[in-house]
Amino acid sequence: MRILKDMLPPMTEDQARALARRILEAHRFEPSIADVLAHWRDMERRRRQQEGAIYLDETPPRISHAERKRRAGELRRVRTALGQRRSVPGLVVSEGLTAFARSFFPHMSEELIERNKMEIANCRADREREDRCASPYVTMMELDETGCVTLYMAKRPREEDAHAEDPALFEVCR
Repeated sequence: MRILKDMLPPMTEDQARALARRILEAHRFEPSIADVLAHWRDMERRRRQQEGAIYLDETPPRISHAERKRRAGELRRVRTALGQRRSVPGLVVSEGLTAFARSFFPHMSEELIERNKMEIANCRADREREDRCASPYVTMMELDETGCVTLYMAKRPREEDAHAEDPALFEVCR
């Protein structure tokens, strides 16, 4: 019985009754553990199918043909512009992201920041995590002559690394 308790997920009293009823109907003698688990999985599968039917009954919002065409054209225009590495007006770059990029490259234009915003945002998120965890390494950015930002890892300078020996800091980040 203890093995079954460990293998089955927590269930309500009604679910346990339904499972017991199914097992008694299907097996004349003692069922194996595999049989009990198979019945439970079947019950869960049927429950999920019934719950899914609730969502399928909902009708999606109606969008006019003209609106659909407008949205499709807008998506094509944005995808083409991004594929050609052109800036797309309307894709907003936050002031914080611009300030972070300019802390690395003070003369970086708005267009370059917009074009490389994913790499800059990744670097910023990694930096925040590394600072929080007192990592001995830090994510850096490099700007090549074509205007593309490349990320790389570097060892943190020693003066910033002084507090990295505290083991309590590493426990928070696991």
